[in-house]
Amino acid sequence: MMTAQLKKEFHQAMLAADAAARRLPGYTGHVFRRMIDDHGGWQAAKLVLQPMPSGKVQDGFVDLWMCGGIELTAEAIILEQKWWDLFTANDRKEAYRRLISAGCEIVRELTPHKVRYIVLQYSRPLRPKRRA
Repeated sequence: MMTAQLKKEFHQAMLAADAAARRLPGYTGHVFRRMIDDHGGWQAAKLVLQPMPSGKVQDGFVDLWMCGGIELTAEAIILEQKWWDLFTANDRKEAYRRLISAGCEIVRELTPHKVRYIVLQYSRPLRPKRRA
């Protein structure tokens, strides 16, 4: 598939993930949506994957994890096999590192020419019970 077409499909996947994330109680995600609108889904994902000082992660990643939607993060989405050609090995390693740090169970499957990441299970943080 041509990269331009794949980037368009990735952009749509990011918009769909953003829409699903906004339905999670407590999540707003205004900054990331603005990044998608301003730069497109692929470039927004590349921007959030930039390593941060001391191994920190973007606030939006933490917010989605706390709201129970870590599978909607750019990090989780770029590890899907479909998007392999859009991201570098370093991008995938950073996404993998962040997801592992959040307690996700991920299998790295070695194929003849590449490593494929399979996200098996996402951790869910414990949240206080709501008072009636």
